[in-house]
Amino acid sequence: MNDYISFDVDFLGNDGSMEYNRYLKTLEITMHGAPFNANHMSGITLAKKIQQVLRNPVGHNLIHLDEINEIRLYCCWGAFGGAVSIANLLATYLNKTVRAYDSRYCPPGAAGGYDNKDKIFLPQPKNFIRKNAHRVLHFTSNSVILPICRVTRR
Repeated sequence: MNDYISFDVDFLGNDGSMEYNRYLKTLEITMHGAPFNANHMSGITLAKKIQQVLRNPVGHNLIHLDEINEIRLYCCWGAFGGAVSIANLLATYLNKTVRAYDSRYCPPGAAGGYDNKDKIFLPQPKNFIRKNAHRVLHFTSNSVILPICRVTRR
């Protein structure tokens, strides 16, 4: 039996992947990210999409959130922003511990790897101010900062 269940998801981008590790009982998500932005999604949108994938098994057995011990978010800037980060909103909305990185992430062993230091986020009560602050920061990142960065790279 394979230790990993891979999910066929397109919302994580071309380089993205989502796998469930049966041995460690972890959901491992790999995707591109920017501050307050996970492949052009907010943390709330990402949490909803993950729930949809887990509820609608296609090509795999149903996996309940109760079976998952931890979510590992392999994404640049996933923990950036602390209480209003992508990782904190995932922890809150999925009610799971989330391990993420607050700067650039590079897979271990890759050439030019960064010093990956993870942060752990525990589930917290939903908070109106945190949720809306994250939405504003996501909108600013996606609609203002990223387009400016694209233009200045040319």
